[in-house]
This record gives sequence, C-alpha cells and structure tokens, in this order.
Amino acid sequence: MSKITPELITKLAENELFVFGSNLAGNHNGGAAKTALENFGAIAGRGEGLQGNSYALPTLREDMRVLTVTEISEHVKTLLTFIKETPDKHFLVTPVACGIAGHKPEDIAPLFRDFYPLENTSLPQVFLDVIITPGAKGFNENLTCGGMGGSKTKVYAENTTFEEEVQPKTCNRGMHFCQMPLDVLSFYPPKIGAE
Repeated sequence: MSKITPELITKLAENELFVFGSNLAGNHNGGAAKTALENFGAIAGRGEGLQGNSYALPTLREDMRVLTVTEISEHVKTLLTFIKETPDKHFLVTPVACGIAGHKPEDIAPLFRDFYPLENTSLPQVFLDVIITPGAKGFNENLTCGGMGGSKTKVYAENTTFEEEVQPKTCNRGMHFCQMPLDVLSFYPPKIGAE
C-alpha cells in the first residue's frame, strides 16, 4: 500500500479511513470535512474521532478560530494512539490544518513524523516533503559499512534497493546517513594516496 495519500480521494477501500481536519463543534461545512460528511460517514456535531469511514482531527475551535500547533499536537497524539490500536485499518491522512486552518505544512508535518514508519498510515506528499530528509550514505571502498559500536557490518551493491525490517531510531537502529554530504567523510575518510 502506498505511503502517500492521494490528493483527491473519491472512494475508499474496505479497510481505509479518511483522516480530515475538523472544528471542535463538528460543523463539517468545507474542505476535507465536507468531503468526509458527504462521502465517508462523518457525523455533524462530532468534532473528533472515528465517524463512519473517517476520523476527525480538530484543527479549529468551536467558534472556528484556529488551534495553535501545540494544541493540534495533542489531538495528533490521540490519533497516533488510535492508529496503533487499529492495525486492521489503513489511515489516509489529508493535509490537516493546512487548508481552512491556514497552517503551513512545514509547521504541521513534524507532528506526523512518528506516523511515517507505521504500515497502516499514508501521509500527504506535502508532509512527506518535510518529514523525509535527503542525505548521503557513506561506504568503505568494498561497499560495506557498519561494524562500529557493535553493529553488524552490512554489504551493499550498486543499483539495488535495500530495506530493513526494524523500527528506525536516530543514531541507534536502522540505516544511517548524513544530511550534509561532506559529513560522510567524518565516518569514511578518503584514502589519500590509495592505488
């Protein structure tokens, strides 16, 4: 299943849930909330939680004033817990808080960083563009790396995709890379005078 939420969702698979930004009063009159109300079982008057084939995530107060990023983060934590407790459903997260609420993806996307590794969650491309950081991977001359600090040495090959079946943890577990390409030289210094 794709890790990217489609930009336009008109129907859902049997196990999919549509995650939309809501107001705490449950007035689903515009944007993705209106789509959820008209197509995916959202319930007028309910501002948060599971509703039919959708999940309302509050981004606005009852009076339609915008929630702060800190306030939204508390509702995101509730959603994360629900997703972890509901592994049989696949959650299609829309760009919540970035429409009517007016927040920028670079402010909201970091709240969803822990969602990306979850198998049953897709995120919008505008969030992934913020969450997934490009970088450079270093290797020894024989395409091996690792073996430091008790980690297992890994052997790589050109033009091949590698994946790991572990929950990544920064500087501890999973494939490592450097955000700044020249930082790779701190781990794999060039061989001066090598033949």
